[in-house]
Amino acid sequence: MNMVDGSTLLTTIFVLVDDWYQQKGFRYVPLLPGPSPRFTDSEMLTLLVRMARLKS
Repeated sequence: MNMVDGSTLLTTIFVLVDDWYQQKGFRYVPLLPGPSPRFTDSEMLTLLVRMARLKS
């Protein structure tokens, strides 16, 4: 089995999540008033996917 370093793994997860989000995922997130967030939705989903993988 090949090992992948952490930054490559996060980049790969981000690309997959962002591609999905741009095509379909944006429909599931309502537009809310208020200040702009510091993270994009794709960045936040990437972190959540990675955190979930660490717990399992």
